[in-house]
Amino acid sequence: MIASEENRSIAQQTIILLKESLGLHTNNKLRRKALLEKINGKNYPGNDTIDHINLIREDRER
Repeated sequence: MIASEENRSIAQQTIILLKESLGLHTNNKLRRKALLEKINGKNYPGNDTIDHINLIREDRER
């Protein structure tokens, strides 16, 4: 049995077989790399562009 050869439970092996049959067998490293690239691609304002004093004043006025 494939599950016992790869030290998986039958439930784990079922999920893996379903993923493979649906073509969802992407490598975890590739998935993480794509996610990190997506995060790094976003533009966040730097600390020098945020005026902390005005931010606190706006919060107090609410």
